[in-house]
Amino acid sequence: MPTIQANLFAVAGVAALAACAGPDPAVFDEGLRRATVACYARAIGDQWGDLRADCSEDALLRDFGERAASAASPAGYLRALRDMLRRLDDPHAYLEPSRQPWMRVRVGDFEAPAEANVQHAGIVRADGQWWLRVPAVAGEGAIATWRPVATLDGAPLRGRHDVDMLLPGEPGSEVVVALADGGEPLRVPRRAIALRAAPSAPPASLGDVVAPSLDATTPRFNAGRALRLPDGGSVDRSLFVWRHANVGYVRIASFRVDPDGSASALHDAWQQVVAQLADCDTLVVDLLGNGGGNWSAMACVVSPFLPDGATNVPHDKVRNAVTRVGPFAVLTVRQISAIARLPLPTLRPARTFVLVDQGTASAAEITASILRRHRGARVIGEQTVGAETCIEQVDGPDGSQIGFGLPGGMVDGCERFQGKGLAPDERIERSAATLRARGAEAARDEQWAAIRRAALRAAGVDPGVLLASAGQG
Repeated sequence: MPTIQANLFAVAGVAALAACAGPDPAVFDEGLRRATVACYARAIGDQWGDLRADCSEDALLRDFGERAASAASPAGYLRALRDMLRRLDDPHAYLEPSRQPWMRVRVGDFEAPAEANVQHAGIVRADGQWWLRVPAVAGEGAIATWRPVATLDGAPLRGRHDVDMLLPGEPGSEVVVALADGGEPLRVPRRAIALRAAPSAPPASLGDVVAPSLDATTPRFNAGRALRLPDGGSVDRSLFVWRHANVGYVRIASFRVDPDGSASALHDAWQQVVAQLADCDTLVVDLLGNGGGNWSAMACVVSPFLPDGATNVPHDKVRNAVTRVGPFAVLTVRQISAIARLPLPTLRPARTFVLVDQGTASAAEITASILRRHRGARVIGEQTVGAETCIEQVDGPDGSQIGFGLPGGMVDGCERFQGKGLAPDERIERSAATLRARGAEAARDEQWAAIRRAALRAAGVDPGVLLASAGQG
């Protein structure tokens, strides 16, 4: 009997480890497609199946399995996988297509590998309206223009989350854009817009969305003093700290700060930051354009602000299903994982301001929500993305990868924002006039400067004196 149990255990273990194994990824056949959609349906169903009936493994295979397996082209196959992800209604969700040679899409005379089709033509919110950048047409002497969007594929846009969920599709297919100015609807090819299910949270390997560098995003101050941080390029690019009298200013451009995921460099730097800002009565925390990243880094930043006696960050990092192999069966159990508070000195400023925009997402939104709840922070800027959950990444047999949010989220009285984003206390949006006249980067820079000026004035600091460059003054 012990031998039989051991054999059962070994077989179950091998089956669990090989759950996403499959045919040759270089051969685009039914077996490869079926193995991949089964792998992804199982991964999603393991996490969401007992919370939502329509997201169980059986339901996903019923609704999308045959569509993917019988797809006659990579485009149709991608559409089936994309639609399966969209069922989660999750701004974290993305599909990174396989880099195999078969992943080429032909539309008329257009043919290109998938990685050439993930460029974003541009959808930006300005003055409460979503705008689409219509690229210039080569050879016609036209220039790129910005048009106001009413709907994408017939659906209204409530926020960044909707944009991220409605844009995805196979390269070469079209998005029907109804215009708010009464113009004829546009049919924009997705090769000019987006391929993934969530442009706001791409895998790092695509490299087309990079956290803004310090040089491009941090105000240049000609008064006060910048605090010294430990050497380390990744931290220097993501974290900037400045102090003037009793006002501290912390710019966190990204929580993707350490290649090995340990966030140790940020932890070392943050200890110095806390020590040097501990007696400040006002703090400004700048999260403009911060798309999130490392959860340990987020825990490091928020820990000093948490109430005395708190042992965890008020966010269930994962409320997920875990597969355990027993002597007689493979069991799936559900567990809750919390993010532990780090043992750092406390920060108790009398006033806290948090700066956010339409690019603030995930761990950065959690930080803003926690500071609002536990430090009474005033949030200045605009509606954030709405990506509250942690992310799971799964590699498929065909060489593709999906990512999706895990069940979990804000707890302990903090504001929930999945799919809708955090609303600011003081709204400062991008200018449509600047967007149309000078482009998206100019509109963003102008908005960020306005948000920073508002925060500094509220903190009792004259931004005209402290912001050196004309663009920030």
